[in-house]
Amino acid sequence: MALRTRRIARWTWPLTGFAIGLFAAELNIGMGRMQAALLTFATGAEAIVAATIMNKRPRRRLLGLSGLTRLLVAALVASALSTLIVHIGLAVGAQPWRIEHAGLWFSSHAFGMLLFVPLFALGTRSLRTRQSEKGLFNLVIFLLAVGGVTIGVFSQSLYPLLFLVPPVLVLVVANDGIRGAVLGLLVVTIITAVFTHLGRGPTSLMTQDYHAGLLITQLFLLTNAVMVLAAGATVSEGRRLQRQLETSRERLRERGEKERELLGTALLAERMSN
Repeated sequence: MALRTRRIARWTWPLTGFAIGLFAAELNIGMGRMQAALLTFATGAEAIVAATIMNKRPRRRLLGLSGLTRLLVAALVASALSTLIVHIGLAVGAQPWRIEHAGLWFSSHAFGMLLFVPLFALGTRSLRTRQSEKGLFNLVIFLLAVGGVTIGVFSQSLYPLLFLVPPVLVLVVANDGIRGAVLGLLVVTIITAVFTHLGRGPTSLMTQDYHAGLLITQLFLLTNAVMVLAAGATVSEGRRLQRQLETSRERLRERGEKERELLGTALLAERMSN
């Protein structure tokens, strides 16, 4: 989001701060300098590529269908590029990188962009618009339903119940559009991450390998993100167009009333002059 400008000069400080912070964090967890530098470079290249794609038409609404489509393309292309950079770098350094690790890198980075970029945009938009109490109450009820179903699905490891999560996400999307989609995804992500870390959830039925199970979970989240963001953008666009149509109708009605009043005044003046 910090790179949502065509002025490349404004990218310097955000990218520099991001790179320094990421490099320091990787060193802090015990990673070697060369590997930390490689991962930092790959992530920085990913951010630049994603921002370049998004800035082709920066005036488009990010939370609209066209904006989210461009975000999806940017996330997939940039994540694939960074995955390739890391893979080549580790191969040159004779460090093995399993296919699960490449899949985890790609899915986590793509999903992270699809979740947190709309979430940030939604937060900035909410600061500028006033929310109705009834709308917020309905949103909270639907988010509680999403959380309850997700907890029920991931708190057990006996039954393959992943198919129960998408329908309840669709319900919150139908009620609240793109806002419901983004917040519903956030709720599902937090709950899924907690139970996956604890070794619980239906993904354990598919494999006992931790990395493979984590990859399946991230692909599940990525698939749901694409689905609900597209649906949410479509619902919000439809409601926006409906509001514009109602506004246009109201303006035409008011204009018609004014024209009838002017016509009546003109006729009355004509009669009085005769």
